Amino acid sequence: MIQKANEGRRILESHRRTWSRKAILRWVYGDYYERIRGLLPVRREQVVEIGSGSGNFKEHMPSALATDCVPCEWLDAVFDAQRMPFGQDAVDAFVMIDVLHHIDSPAHFLQEVLRALRPGGRLIVVDPYVSPVSRLVFKLAHPELVDFSEDFYVDSGSEPSDPWDSNQAMATQLFWRDRERLSKTFPML
Repeated sequence: MIQKANEGRRILESHRRTWSRKAILRWVYGDYYERIRGLLPVRREQVVEIGSGSGNFKEHMPSALATDCVPCEWLDAVFDAQRMPFGQDAVDAFVMIDVLHHIDSPAHFLQEVLRALRPGGRLIVVDPYVSPVSRLVFKLAHPELVDFSEDFYVDSGSEPSDPWDSNQAMATQLFWRDRERLSKTFPML
C-alpha cells in the first residue's frame, strides 16, 4: 500500500511539473475551471474536487476542498471517492475533472454523491467523450483502455483496483449511450 501511495505521489508530482511547463495545458484547463465555476450552485460553502491530482482547480477556486486517493502536500483530504467521509446532505457541489473513468464502480460512486449532496447540489463532471476522432487522438497521445462492453452499474464489491487503471469509455457510456439507464437508475441526477 505504501509503495502504491509513493508511486501515486510521484505521478502527481510529475503532473504538477508538466502543468508548470505547459502554458497551453493551463489555458485549456483554465477555461474548464472557469466554466465549472459558472455551473456551481448559488450556495458554495462546501465544494469538493474529487481526484484533484496536481491541485490546479484551487488556483481558480481557493475555497474548494482538494482531494485525492494518495497524500500530497497540496491536497486538503485523502480518501476513496466510493467511501467519502461526508455526512448526509453535507456538500454543495462535487467537481471532477478527468477522474470518472478511473473510478472502479461509478454506480456506487454516484450513490455516494447523492447521499452527500445537499438538496439543490450539483455534480460537475469533465471526462473524455470517445468518438472515432477522439479515440484516435487518445490512442496516440494518451493511451488508456476504451471498453464499451463493461457494465458500469455492476459493483464487484471487491477492494478498489489501482487508481491509475481506467476505462475512457465510461463517461460516453454513462452519459450518452446509456443516458436513459442513468436517468432511470439515478433520477435525482
